[in-house]
Amino acid sequence: MSNRAMLSQIRKRLEAQSSSDNFDGQILSALMDELSGKAPAGTADELEKKFRARTGYKFPQDKEMGELFASIKDADKHIANLRRQINDTHD
Repeated sequence: MSNRAMLSQIRKRLEAQSSSDNFDGQILSALMDELSGKAPAGTADELEKKFRARTGYKFPQDKEMGELFASIKDADKHIANLRRQINDTHD
C-alpha cells in the first residue's frame, strides 16, 4: 500500500470520528468541566480554536444546540458571568 493510499485511509477514519456532532459534544463537555471547576476557564475556547484551525469548525454545529444557545440573550456575557461566579466560589 502506498503512503498516499494509507494517508487517505487514515483521513477517512479520522473524519468519521471527528464529525461536528462529536466536536459539539467535546466542547459541551469541556464547558461543563469548566463550570464545575474540573477544568480551568478557557478550556472549551481553546478546544474550539483547535477544531476551527484544523477543520473550520464553529461551535455549535448542531441546529438544536445552536437554537438553545441563541435563545439565551447575550450568551457570551452569560457564560462569562457563570465562569466568573464559579471562579469566585473556588477562590
